[in-house]
Amino acid sequence: MALKDLFKRQEKKVEEVKEEVKQEVKEVAAEAKEHVKPIASFKGGEEVTEHVKPIASFKGGEEIKAQAQAAVAEGKEKLETAAKNLEDIATRVIRGEFGNGAERKEALEKAGFNYDEVQAKVNELLSGAKETASNALKSVDEIAKEVIRGDWGNGAERKEALEKAGYKFEEIQAKVNELLK
Repeated sequence: MALKDLFKRQEKKVEEVKEEVKQEVKEVAAEAKEHVKPIASFKGGEEVTEHVKPIASFKGGEEIKAQAQAAVAEGKEKLETAAKNLEDIATRVIRGEFGNGAERKEALEKAGFNYDEVQAKVNELLSGAKETASNALKSVDEIAKEVIRGDWGNGAERKEALEKAGYKFEEIQAKVNELLK
């Protein structure tokens, strides 16, 4: 009889642990949807779902697993979007839309941005601008000739490169067209 009681206690304990884990996973999944960075910072968001796989064997576990996987996918998507938007935010910082110094840091953080990441991107963009400063001194004629030689690429690549270097694409392209007549 003692063995049977021991087995029942262990079985009850296992059920309690399952319920605790199930609740924790629900909380993690809910928090993951709200806080993308902590999940996205794991080496590959898949690690989150790896910890959830054993839960799939519980009643309702598949749903929990699906919620966690959806949260990770949403987190990755938001992270990719954030990376694309980081350059836009950094450009706005350069234009002065967020102020300077402590004011900038406070404004960026209040808007939900990571100040250090944005500032690093600002520095990267500005150092790139310094590298192209010598190009910015060139005349429209000179740049148009470089375009014709193929130094600036073609199509959208050319437009992006010229604009990033500080040139007005339409002005350069008009000169290229004029020279090629």
